[in-house]
Amino acid sequence: MNNESILQAQHLDDIRNHKKVTVEELCDGICNDRTYRRYVSGFSVLPFTKLKKFCNKLEISISDFFYSLSQKDRKVYSSLANIYDLLISKDFETSKKAFEKFKYRNQLDSQNLRFYNYIEIRLNYDSEFTSEQSTFQLLRTQCKYDTLNKKAAFDFVDILYLHLISQIEIKSKITCAMEMLENILISDESIYISSENKYILTPIYANIAIMFGNLGRIQESLHLSQLGIKFCKHYQISDSLSNLYYTEMLCHLHQGEQEKTFASAVKCLANCISSGEPDDLNIYINLIQGDLGINPFLLFNRVESSLKRDSKDT
Repeated sequence: MNNESILQAQHLDDIRNHKKVTVEELCDGICNDRTYRRYVSGFSVLPFTKLKKFCNKLEISISDFFYSLSQKDRKVYSSLANIYDLLISKDFETSKKAFEKFKYRNQLDSQNLRFYNYIEIRLNYDSEFTSEQSTFQLLRTQCKYDTLNKKAAFDFVDILYLHLISQIEIKSKITCAMEMLENILISDESIYISSENKYILTPIYANIAIMFGNLGRIQESLHLSQLGIKFCKHYQISDSLSNLYYTEMLCHLHQGEQEKTFASAVKCLANCISSGEPDDLNIYINLIQGDLGINPFLLFNRVESSLKRDSKDT
C-alpha cells in the first residue's frame, strides 16, 4: 500500500466533494468508477498522468493541487508537534489525551506517520507503560536502525529515534547510536530539516554533549556544545542555549581554562536573563555556584575586565 498515493487520492476526492463534482463526472474519459474508488481506498496506486487529468477536470493546476496538499500536511504536523512539545515538557496526562484525540490518523504522509509512531512509543515509554527493552526494540524496528547508517540524509524524525535509542543504550555504556548521531550533528549538511522543526534539534545537541561529558569524553562534549551554540545563534533559538553554555563551561573547567570557564558561565546566566526564565536562572545560579565555588554574578565583572584587557592587547 502506497501511503503517498492514498493521501493524494483522498485529497483529490476532498476537492471533488468541495466542488460538488460526482465521481462519474470526474472519471468520465479517464477511468471507470471502480478504479477511481480503488485509488481513494489505497488498493491501487494513483498514476501521476491520471492525477493531472483529474486536476484538469476539476480546473486546478497540478502545482495548486500539491500546494494545497502540503498545507494540509503542515496542519497535521503542527498537531503532532503540539503533542510532542507537551510530552517533552513532561505533561504526560495532557499529551496522552491530545494523542488519543488526534484526528488525522488517516491523513499522514510518510514522515508524519513516522513522527506519529515515535510519539506513541515515547509516550508509552515515558509513562512507563512499556518496558525499556520493548521500547528499544520498537525504536530499532520503526527507524530501520540496522540500515540507518547507510543513509545520506537524515530528517528530524531519524534524529529523534537515534536520540532516544542513545539514551537507552548509554545506560549499558553502549555508544553506537550516540556516535552515529554525533556524526550527523557534526556534518549538518546531511540533516534535512525545515524551519518548522529546527527547534527540535537544540536540546539534542545539549543532551548528546552532556552524555559525552559524563563519559569523560570532554573534547567531543565541548565540540558538540559549541556546534549547538552556533546552531542556536544562526537560527535565533534561545531554547537549550543556557544548557549548552553550561555544558561548555563544564568542559572548560575540566580542561583548566579559567577565563573561558567564567565567560561560558556568564553567557549561560545572560541567556537566562534575556529569555525571561526566572526558574532557569535560579537553577543555573545554584549549579554554577556549586561548580565554581563563587557567586556567579561576581563573574560578570571578571569577564568584563578580561574583555577589556584583551581589547587593549589587540
